[in-house]
Amino acid sequence: MSAQQTKHANEQQTKPQSAHLPEFQRLQYAFTAHLRDPEAAAAPVGIKSERLATYRELLFNNVINFVDITFPIAKAQLGEALWSRLTNRFFADFNCTSPFFYDISLHFREFIESLDWPDLLALPWLESLMHYEWMELVADIDDRPMALGVDTNALDEALSADHDPQLQLAGPAWALAYQWRVHEWREDSDLSVVKQESVCLMALRADDAALSLQIHEITPFAAFLLEALTQAEAPLALSELIARVCSAMPQAHPQEVATMVRTVLRDLIAHGLRLRH
Repeated sequence: MSAQQTKHANEQQTKPQSAHLPEFQRLQYAFTAHLRDPEAAAAPVGIKSERLATYRELLFNNVINFVDITFPIAKAQLGEALWSRLTNRFFADFNCTSPFFYDISLHFREFIESLDWPDLLALPWLESLMHYEWMELVADIDDRPMALGVDTNALDEALSADHDPQLQLAGPAWALAYQWRVHEWREDSDLSVVKQESVCLMALRADDAALSLQIHEITPFAAFLLEALTQAEAPLALSELIARVCSAMPQAHPQEVATMVRTVLRDLIAHGLRLRH
């Protein structure tokens, strides 16, 4: 979608029936329209242009600050000129529906993904990079409790062949998959030479004072298991997890699958995944 189409779609959602509104509400709509896009909407009569400019700068900086903090690598890689165009069009055109400040970054991602600007289409890795950077924010604000003192020895015993434990996450974790190795990129990385390469990652909260985010590269098989655990609304029996893998890999021998599931789960636990049983 072009920027003009995005703007038109949002205008259709938010455009008031001004003829039927009281005068003060018509002034409010004119005021906010000008703050969003001074070049497209005339300033309300009776308000000094200097005051309008100052107010717009304050609002714009408050909103876009959340975007800049969430996507520092994308901002650096796109360059100041393109980033400025994007953030100004986002501020002018996008209809944010969430009352939470941290959702501004999600809305910005959605806005970028809706655009068909040639500058963006020439960057096939941009969507993956922005999702990865946004996931760091998701992990940072996740308020699910993290279990302390998980008995890994007891868990290891429960994963033995003669047990069928009920498995459940004991701390925030995410299975991520990308077509680019975005987790290795930095603000000064040369992305003109990067090649497309699929990668699966496990993101989890560390057991430290800052609850920092840890990223581990994992196999697609491990990502399948982790995704099943993260999506489960109730404890998931080990036998059910094995059955799901067998269904996805009908060519594999069930006993080999069972052994592989137990081995991979132990490896994920060794890398920090917290499970209850």
